[in-house]
Amino acid sequence: MAGTSGVVRGAWRAPREGSELVRHLLRRGEPLILVGLALHLAVYAIAHDQPVWLVGLAIAVEIVGVVGLVQPGRNVRPMVRGVLGVALLTIALVAPGSRLVELLPWCTILIVAHPLVFGLRRAWPLVVAITGPLVWATLRTYDAWASEIRIAPALAAAIAAGLITDAMEDSVRAARAAVDRERELRTSIDTAPIGVLAVDLSGRISLVNALVVDFLQLSEPPQHIDEFLHHVHHLDAVAAAEVRAAVSDGRSSRSLLRVVHPQLGARHVRVITATMHDGAGQVVGSALTLQDIEGEIDSRRKLEQFRTLADSTSDIIGLASLGPSGDYLNPAGRDFFGVERITLDEIGEWIPMDQHSLMFEHVFPIVTAGGSWSGELEVFDRHGVRRSTSAVVMGLFDDSGELEAFAAIYRDIEDRKRLESRLAFEAGHDPLTSLPNRQQLFHTLAATLSDQTPVAVLFGDLDGFKLVNDSLGHSVGDELLRCVATRLVDSARGGDLVGRLGGDEFVVVCRGDEVTADSAQHIAQRFIDVVSQPIEIGGREHVVSMSMGIAVSRGVETASELVQQADLAMYDAKRTGRRRVAVFDREMRVRADERLELEADLRTALVRGEFELRYQPIVNTMSGDVLGFEALARWNHPARGRLMPKEFMPVVESAGFARSFGEFVVREATSTTAMMRLVAPRVTMSINVSRAHLLDHRLVDVVADALAQAQVPASALSIEITEEIVMDELASVRPRLDSLRDLGVRFAIDDFGTGYSNLSMLKQFSADYVKIDRSLIVGETELMELVLSLTRQLGFAAIAEGVETTEQLDELRAFGCHHAQGYFFAHPMPFAEAMEYLAGHTHDVQPAEPA
Repeated sequence: MAGTSGVVRGAWRAPREGSELVRHLLRRGEPLILVGLALHLAVYAIAHDQPVWLVGLAIAVEIVGVVGLVQPGRNVRPMVRGVLGVALLTIALVAPGSRLVELLPWCTILIVAHPLVFGLRRAWPLVVAITGPLVWATLRTYDAWASEIRIAPALAAAIAAGLITDAMEDSVRAARAAVDRERELRTSIDTAPIGVLAVDLSGRISLVNALVVDFLQLSEPPQHIDEFLHHVHHLDAVAAAEVRAAVSDGRSSRSLLRVVHPQLGARHVRVITATMHDGAGQVVGSALTLQDIEGEIDSRRKLEQFRTLADSTSDIIGLASLGPSGDYLNPAGRDFFGVERITLDEIGEWIPMDQHSLMFEHVFPIVTAGGSWSGELEVFDRHGVRRSTSAVVMGLFDDSGELEAFAAIYRDIEDRKRLESRLAFEAGHDPLTSLPNRQQLFHTLAATLSDQTPVAVLFGDLDGFKLVNDSLGHSVGDELLRCVATRLVDSARGGDLVGRLGGDEFVVVCRGDEVTADSAQHIAQRFIDVVSQPIEIGGREHVVSMSMGIAVSRGVETASELVQQADLAMYDAKRTGRRRVAVFDREMRVRADERLELEADLRTALVRGEFELRYQPIVNTMSGDVLGFEALARWNHPARGRLMPKEFMPVVESAGFARSFGEFVVREATSTTAMMRLVAPRVTMSINVSRAHLLDHRLVDVVADALAQAQVPASALSIEITEEIVMDELASVRPRLDSLRDLGVRFAIDDFGTGYSNLSMLKQFSADYVKIDRSLIVGETELMELVLSLTRQLGFAAIAEGVETTEQLDELRAFGCHHAQGYFFAHPMPFAEAMEYLAGHTHDVQPAEPA
């Protein structure tokens, strides 16, 4: 700043200081006039015996003059002293006995001195006041012509002196104003945010502000334009030369160049050159303004980066300005809304009415206060469709902290919301039937139980569904499940919940104060009746049935326990027949627990060799010769003793042991057959194969391998299949049965006559034997005769089961039944006893062939 002031000050210092000195001397000397006048009058009064009061008055005025030498004052005091001087002189002139000749010189002095000190503009009252006494005293002392000669020069001198003083006063005032203006200008220039240089045509710098000096960190201001251009980056030498040429030529120019900052390095600076003219309009130099625009360039670069990012993002970015311009929408926003921009007044048109309170009463106040808001907000798209967005709203403020615009970033999450909704639905619903799934069922059931609402759980399972699924394909099976689900929902009460656990298992949660075991049975029976109606799929009717178990809450069960109880009841309903309803009781739990214990024991029974086969002979009813044996499994349980198949086979099948158990039976029976055929080469062996083992794809390989190891022909082995399996599973097991028949294995239909046989399906199966159930042997003579006639018509050989008396045997012989087994002949025997029995009851008889 010191260097800058030194350059500017030289133009006005000399004239201002000369005028100021003269004015200062005149003002400081003004009290001397009063002191000299008062001293002269005091001496004059004493010397000429003037009144004492005149002497006192002169002395008092003199004291005022002396005080004025010490404290002259600015405006009022000098004028007061002037008035006192005029008044004192006038009094002295008019005093009796005054010697006017001696006092007249003071009149001339005062007339000239006051205008010289105060200027004519201020001293004219004093001039007028002293002129009167001067004229009066002159006329009394001289004649008129002499008076005029004496007064005229004095007045002329007074006027001249006053004009000179006024001129000096104006000069000093103008100089001071110029100094003040220069100081203001210098302060403005030094505090300006841009650099300023004043350069003449030769390049000499006459003015430089502090910003240039501070920016370049110079100890002294530059004296020549070349000193400044020396700091320009060497790559901008051409631009620097253009600036130098513009200064020399006295023309305007605009340039962008880089000035090297000692610490910050190269900074972009905009240089504007404007011509300066003198009073005659001649070009005398140039005024250079320097503006550091590095921040502006950086902002422009960032703005371009922002626009590139905004143009490429799929998010919607918008600005709503409070001013007349500044609204903005990026391409994604223009495509979404179908407009170029959205003003602040138009925001409400794009937001649903029910979202206005959120936007205008919650979001805007937060943003206006300087915060930001984020959350979900629904807006209208270009088609007027409400769409969910994830929004961030913030305010843009200027340097003074005033809000300029609202900025918002929207992300269209409508697809994500639909996906979340779909995933949430799928998480709680079965994808095939859209019914609540296991998770949703258990959640709702648990909530209902916690409310102490009476609840009954109905557990339904389709009968014979596997046959439809395997024979007709999964597409038909799926459509069948959807139809069943629809029927269940349509038949349910308003407050009931129908769900699917999986497979062909459905659960209905019945809720309400009126729910009891009896009402639940009525509801379950309605479901069973509805499901049993024919279902048309692809132009073909299908019939399935459902068995249902019921568990009624007593207020102490959990959701899992209640469903498990209903499941147990459903299995009990299936065990006693199809299309039935069973209500859970404590005995079912006991049986279930026993079943679980039995299942646990099964896991080690095969390893420990606890299973054995017993053999019951199949004999010729006419000769009593043994034709073959049926292998019957027994479980020698270490705690429960010997268990029959009906006690453990359901557990074997449901627990997943059917394959390993079936393989054990096949290998043990074929090995025993090999031993027996050493005694009776034509003896055969029958084994029972469970539903699960028939569905095992390894069955054919296991049988073939067992026959090969035992070296027994396949014709020596008969596989017994229950009539129910033939009806339900024939289509699904047909490939395995055909493969076994190709090996030479024979087949028998067990428990024939107990089911509702489809005769055409039995004919398609073309078994080698049918085993007539013992229920037809006891007291069913006519039915027995009818069944035997039927088997002959179908081409099956008949084996009667459960023969226990001579009368029953005689009837069989009379009806022409040549094969039988039962306790009349022998109980199931261990291998050793069976061998003894075989040795005593065989004559190497050829087994009966099918009729």
